[in-house]
Amino acid sequence: MTDEKATININIHGGNNQILPNATHAEQHFHYHTTAVAELTSRTRIYNNVEIDSDYIDKLRRCCTASDLAKVVGEMVRDESIPYLDSVLAVKAEFFTRLLPFCPNLKKGISDSNLRAQINNELATKPKIPYGQQY
Repeated sequence: MTDEKATININIHGGNNQILPNATHAEQHFHYHTTAVAELTSRTRIYNNVEIDSDYIDKLRRCCTASDLAKVVGEMVRDESIPYLDSVLAVKAEFFTRLLPFCPNLKKGISDSNLRAQINNELATKPKIPYGQQY
């Protein structure tokens, strides 16, 4: 027999990581202030840096048509508490298909092209108001 050394591949994707090859065990402790926990549970990450609160999830659950979904997306785009969502991201299939699991009543008209058209129509009728300006 030959002495073969074990090969280990470690893939790290973001975050803070420690590699401890001689450790026998590892522990991780999370310490949250109670208000931080309440804030964490009230927002849901739906796409990259885009997080929405439970009110939007309730609105998505009530959507029955693609037009209803487009209205909610338009409201989300105009909401300043969702800073990473803009009109460019809102019409990408990668984004709006992530909303579909929150829309159990939406059965028809869920093709990418129809949803994109409905969202574009909604955004064209009510553009985002730049911060500090009023129309």
